[in-house]
Formats: sequence, C-alpha cells, structure tokens
Amino acid sequence: MGSSLKDKLATTTTPTGGTSIVAYLNSPTMMKQISRAASNGLSADRLMRLALTQLRTNKKMQECTKQSIVSCLMTSAQLGLEPGPLGLCYYIPYENRRLGTVECQFQLGYQGILALARRSGEILNIDAHVVYENDEFSYSYGLNPTLVHVPAATDRGQPVFFYAVANYKNGGFNFNVMSVADVEKIRERSKAQGGPWTTDYEAMCLKTVIKSLRKFLPLTTEAATALATEDRDDIDISDALVDLDTGEIIEGTAEEVKE
Repeated sequence: MGSSLKDKLATTTTPTGGTSIVAYLNSPTMMKQISRAASNGLSADRLMRLALTQLRTNKKMQECTKQSIVSCLMTSAQLGLEPGPLGLCYYIPYENRRLGTVECQFQLGYQGILALARRSGEILNIDAHVVYENDEFSYSYGLNPTLVHVPAATDRGQPVFFYAVANYKNGGFNFNVMSVADVEKIRERSKAQGGPWTTDYEAMCLKTVIKSLRKFLPLTTEAATALATEDRDDIDISDALVDLDTGEIIEGTAEEVKE
C-alpha cells in the first residue's frame, strides 16, 4: 500500500478519539490476518482501499466498533467478495442500545450469492429477474415445469413477481417464483428492513428469491456456510438493535445480544 494512501487512512478517526479505525485495520498484524484469509483473488490491499471508500462515504460506519468492521472485512476476505456498487456484499451499521455501541454487520448481496453458487463448478448458469405487470409471464410446476417471460418493450409497470433459474451442466434446471407479497413477508421478518431494502429494493427481492432456490443448488461448503450464517444472524436478533436509517427499534426473539 502506498504511503499516500496510508496518510489518507490515518486521517479517518473514530468519533470517540483514540486510534483511528483505519489505522487499526492497517496495522501489520491486521493486514497479515486479512492477507491470510483472502481468497478468490481478493487481496488485503484492495479490501483496505474499499474500507477507505466505505468509511469516507458512510459516516455511520465511522461510528462502528473496530471489531465489527474487522469481522466484516474478514468475512469478505474469506468469501472473496468485495463490498461496493457491484452488489456482492454490504456492510450495514446498526446501533446496539443495550451495549451502547454501533456495530457493522456483513450481509450478502444477490450478486454475491450468484458468485458463490457458480463456484461449485456444476452450474452452467444461474440468474434472477424481475417480472413487471405489463410483461408476458407464465409458469407452472409439476412433472413438466415451464416458465415463460417476455419483458414488455415499454412501460413495464410495477414489479409483480421475482424468479430465479439455475441451469446445470448435466442439462437439468430448477426455478422458483415469488410474488411481491411473498417477498414482503420475508422482508418483514428481517432485521435489515432499512439499509439495502431501502436503497436497493429490487436487488434485495432478487436475493430473496435466489436464497429460496438454494435447497436445489450444489453449493460449495463456503457458500452454504455463508448463507446459513446470514439466516441465523437475520433471525437471532435483539430488541437492542436499531436501524440507523429509520431510527426504528428492531424487535426479535434473541435472549442475548450477539457479541
């Protein structure tokens, strides 16, 4: 990492003073740990550059605990997924009122799930699409499942369905279709009702329908573990967590705060 970048990193400090978040991340020990964890061509240096961008553009993230940001970066490194506009993954800040801290939590994006699924080597193609009210669309399950989707040329209207399709190298395929109402039921159970659900609603809907298809997918161990962990984190939440975008207290059933 060049000296000029290090100088820039050192200027980003925590609101409470002390060692800056990025200086902490940029310590030789931390960089070594991230380098060891990095996979699929994602380097520690690139992750640090992405961290700089995240911290400079998201003031809420600057308030997060160092440990929670490190956890996000380590998860990104292990999965080989970078945060940012590609939609592979997100770092979402939440306020933990019980502990009096702001915590950054890792969340997969739908493009990240697609990337993980493709790594199995058994999938020829996997994708997800939005169906709008003026599109031509029909599907059926059963012994001879079919799905037809012809997007309207203009004025497609509002979203009505979301679907994901996986084609396998052996010639087989699977698909699943969810209505807007189906997806809304999932969103209402999610602690992340703000964040990407607010800024990238359709992407989160596509992520939801892809996850619904995963029981059919030949996932690698890392992909299955990442999805299982996200499901656990999304359900086992505490009433101490607060969405920083809406100020809404996020209620859940967990008896203890995840530390």
